[in-house]
Amino acid sequence: MFSDEEDLAEELSDIEDSEELVEKAPDNAEFHKLMQKRAQVEKRMNDVDELARQIKFAMELRRGMSDCYSNRTASFPIETNLELRRLASGSLLVLFSIRNNTSYDLIGWSFTASFVPAAADDSSSFSQSIALDSLAPGEEFSSELFAAQQRIRLPMIVHLRLAKCFNIAGEQKHILVELDREYLSLRDLIYPAKPTPQSAVNGDRSSVIGKEH
Repeated sequence: MFSDEEDLAEELSDIEDSEELVEKAPDNAEFHKLMQKRAQVEKRMNDVDELARQIKFAMELRRGMSDCYSNRTASFPIETNLELRRLASGSLLVLFSIRNNTSYDLIGWSFTASFVPAAADDSSSFSQSIALDSLAPGEEFSSELFAAQQRIRLPMIVHLRLAKCFNIAGEQKHILVELDREYLSLRDLIYPAKPTPQSAVNGDRSSVIGKEH
């Protein structure tokens, strides 16, 4: 997947050999050109290393979240909370929080909530996505999702996911991390699905994009 890294290493070796020749026969213009090329190659190598690190973390996160619930309770790499509130119009406001319990920053990820009626009816399913610019280790982010009255058919199941797109050798590859599933019913209009988060880090770090199927 990262075969370019070997090519970059060879290219850097060739540049170093060229630098030795230039040192024997000094040419300021040629030496400056080689140094620029070397800096570019080193930057590309650093970018490849960072991409590999991010993909490794994404795969470990997906594996950790796919473990059974009882095995995840001790650490919970990603922790989520949901609460329903009915508005006067009859629509619903879904308040949620997501907490990063890993030791890595969540950078460039998207949080998606898909709402699926418990009674199989694909026409009533819909989803919304929120872009998380950055979520540091131990940090919690809160936001809300609006669901119009005509789209709500309780009871329903909410599928929570994290997604990120990686550019690998010019191809877009998506990694999807399944978080939790919440069963929401009329009872949740009185009692929250989970305890409401007491402290949340808010800010202009997210944008909401709604999508209906």
